[in-house]
Amino acid sequence: MSDQTMATVPIQKIILIAILTAVFFGIAVWMVMPAPPIGFSWDDAWYLLMAEWFTPDSGHRVLSWNMMWITSYPPLFPLLIAWSGAGMADQQAAFIMNALFMASGAGIAMYWFAREGFSSITMSFAAILVMFNPVSLGYLPILFSEFLFIALTTTALTIAFTGKGWRWDSNWLVIGVVVALAVATRTAGWSLVAGFLIHLALNREIRPAVTFVASLGAGILVIPYLKVGLPPPAVNYMDMLIGNLGNIGWEFLVQQFKGLVLGWSMLWGWGIGKWLAIAAVLPGLFVRLRSNRADAWYVVMYFGMLLIWPWPGHMGRFLWPLLPCFFVAAHSSFEL
Repeated sequence: MSDQTMATVPIQKIILIAILTAVFFGIAVWMVMPAPPIGFSWDDAWYLLMAEWFTPDSGHRVLSWNMMWITSYPPLFPLLIAWSGAGMADQQAAFIMNALFMASGAGIAMYWFAREGFSSITMSFAAILVMFNPVSLGYLPILFSEFLFIALTTTALTIAFTGKGWRWDSNWLVIGVVVALAVATRTAGWSLVAGFLIHLALNREIRPAVTFVASLGAGILVIPYLKVGLPPPAVNYMDMLIGNLGNIGWEFLVQQFKGLVLGWSMLWGWGIGKWLAIAAVLPGLFVRLRSNRADAWYVVMYFGMLLIWPWPGHMGRFLWPLLPCFFVAAHSSFEL
């Protein structure tokens, strides 16, 4: 990573990033106050049930434990819901926390864009679309973990190419911890792990790889630690994913591809927007793959994971976390 040259960010852009991040947070909070109803999207109710388990004085811990026999999710997001003071009786604090995660993710993405050489206007426009795209507008009033996931993955990718002033060992130590937290938020975090490992392997960077894997492994230990006392769920999504590998056929892949096409259309809007986005993203993604950029490998690994992820109807939401990477790839396309 040290061979990548990136622009420094002038103070005017940093001030603009801070102002826009605050504006994003204010708009997002306005959109979720008062707290929207819970339970219509399945995941939100389950996150709250898990949050009750992480609240020691909750009166719903027995109910939570009984429900966790059915399924459970990566534990970091429900733990943060519990820490926010939200629960089944009052969810407002959790929605405000999610608004903060989303605004922070957009702000961190803006800093990454600025370091990549985006102009102030382009940087601002891209951040607005990360924050308020057709998919996010539908999901902001729902307690999903994508908000935290976007903040964490964008943080890891931003640190990866903006830590010139740090000792590079410290750089990789922090990246490993942040990526581990992303894995503890969503199973899709493993695609980010794969992206960084491919980058390091192709660069033959042994010492950074050891530092990254060590900090990643230590961070991932938070997952079994937080699940101590919970019953083994009947539905384990990672087991389903691995089990699907032996059942992949042409019909299954066609359904997955149709889901991806629909999700892509939802993300950019119908009509010419989705085609312009493809034309803008693909050349830059290819350039960044040839340059061995971790963000490009992350995108490839993420798409590979989605091809075997058995919920094609949710592809719009699943593609949303990749938006910062798409904009960076599009910028690389225009630089050609």
